Amino acid sequence: MDELFFVCEDVVKETKNIINAATPDCTRGMTDSELQAYNLGITNTLSVLKSVVFTDCVNEFVLHINGFETPTEFTHDDLIRYLDNLMEMWK
Repeated sequence: MDELFFVCEDVVKETKNIINAATPDCTRGMTDSELQAYNLGITNTLSVLKSVVFTDCVNEFVLHINGFETPTEFTHDDLIRYLDNLMEMWK
């Protein structure tokens, strides 16, 4: 039987943590101009991520269900019906 679980995290904060952990290895040996370009790319990437998370996804959330081949969007009612059907299968 597939597991069903909810994943909740601060996506922007977690992404920053991953980037910060990798930065020393990624930037080792870079010139000043290369380091500036790297930092600008990180800043721009985080800006886009914040825009997506906080603007485009207002009042939405991500539900991870093992076995889905592609991301699937549900309306509230569709999600409730899907979960009801899933619970019926578990009985």
